[in-house]
Amino acid sequence: MVEERIREGYKRTEVGLIPVDWEVEKLGNIVEIRSGESPSKFEIKKSGIPYFKVEQLNNSTKYQKNTNYFIDAFNPIKSGSIIFPKRGAAILTNKLRILSQDSFMDTNLMTLSILTNDHTEYIYYWLYNFGLWRLADTTSVPQINNKHIIPFLIPIPPLKEQKAIAEVLSDTDDLITCLQKLIDKKEKIKKGAMQKLLTGKE
Repeated sequence: MVEERIREGYKRTEVGLIPVDWEVEKLGNIVEIRSGESPSKFEIKKSGIPYFKVEQLNNSTKYQKNTNYFIDAFNPIKSGSIIFPKRGAAILTNKLRILSQDSFMDTNLMTLSILTNDHTEYIYYWLYNFGLWRLADTTSVPQINNKHIIPFLIPIPPLKEQKAIAEVLSDTDDLITCLQKLIDKKEKIKKGAMQKLLTGKE
């Protein structure tokens, strides 16, 4: 059997070929994992610490900030943590978000707070690209637990390169968002014009 030739400047690892100055790390070594609490444990208020349920993830894209629920949390999740569904069909929607402020969440959500100097947005984009469903148990009810996160291997570039990768991907996100807004605006104009033409109404 002929061994595959490794390109110069790369090395073979558990996650495949990566640049020689990258490392492979267990996700559990670089994040703090936390799950939420039932809303029945809190008094829901009109202001305070934002409290998120799975459905609130539908109201944002990259950064999570919109909610109608607030609590007096005793130990909130810190701003910059990555939040995502941990149970049920919501996992298949791959809705990862980054908390824009200290927050808390219900039992169907999980957060990862970066403990090292690694760049949060790099970790976010890597997990988003990998897909939450690939982390989950393939049972009748998909779920992600600590046992899936802790041993999970992720390639880690030098910090400067992490930031550069995240910046490029963020710029791409912004471009896609702008294009979508233009498409939506064009569609509204088109519908308005069609209505005038077809009904004769101004």
